[in-house]
Amino acid sequence: MKVVFLYFDPHPVHEAWAKSQHAQFVSFAPRWAKNTGILMHAYVFIRGLFLPKADVYLIESPMMVSGLLLKRLFGKFKVVAINSDPFFIERTQWNFVVRGLFDMAGKLVTNIISTSGFMDDHVAWKASRSIVPPYVDTTPYAKIKPAKNKNLCFIGPHLNMKKGVDRLAALATALQSKHDLDLYLVGTLSRELSWISQEAGIIVTGKVPRPEKILEKCGVYANLARLEPAGINIIEAMAAGFTPIVTEQCGYKEAVRELSPRLVVNTVADTVVAYEFVLLNQTKLSRKARKIASRFTKAKTLPLFKKSFSLVS
Repeated sequence: MKVVFLYFDPHPVHEAWAKSQHAQFVSFAPRWAKNTGILMHAYVFIRGLFLPKADVYLIESPMMVSGLLLKRLFGKFKVVAINSDPFFIERTQWNFVVRGLFDMAGKLVTNIISTSGFMDDHVAWKASRSIVPPYVDTTPYAKIKPAKNKNLCFIGPHLNMKKGVDRLAALATALQSKHDLDLYLVGTLSRELSWISQEAGIIVTGKVPRPEKILEKCGVYANLARLEPAGINIIEAMAAGFTPIVTEQCGYKEAVRELSPRLVVNTVADTVVAYEFVLLNQTKLSRKARKIASRFTKAKTLPLFKKSFSLVS
């Protein structure tokens, strides 16, 4: 069975998944066309005719199915879509013409593999569906221990509104009236949130070679994202023994909920309560957090992808 993998700049996990199927790698669009919206799709619509023949096309996003519409006229094949970006969430905001075109192309998709239950909840096309969590390299975090302090931490690498970094800044400010704490933000701060770097008690580290070392400075980890398809940083924190606070919009919330339902928050009040809960229970829950994180290694999750992929053969 010949597999062709269509990708942008492949996520390392998606790259490993494709390699597990001995796929031929083909860039979805040239650099000049990427992120040009409808122009990009017009280009790949025609270019799809010249894609290598395959029994199965593995696509890194459901949106890439647009490049296979004309190809379908000249042969049969199956399509497996990795659902790990905001495609289905953003799709609801498009005009009915663009949405209709993608939905027509979506009928080609045989199997959708979502990277979390949160992402699977937003699937709008009829297809065989499964959930395979991304694997996490937990090795660098195994020797890290949460500090015995009240400092907050979040590891990006992108520090923007989608990741809820403004929420973290607001939380830190609210808590500083009662607690002596700093907020460490690891990654590149977006221009729209540049004001955060000027706030008292907030340290923006930028990109660092060993982000796990920042965790040693902190006692509490939080991810207050508005959209986090999976959240590898959450599992990394759990591997280090943290009891993370996350939103309902985080893909790994099910793993966090195993520690305690009160760690999955909806409101500012929920978050403050969760923070106090973590301060009281971090040591007790640390071992359980590490145990849960150990389920998300490459050795344990790659077979899940292979099993899901085998359903299309």
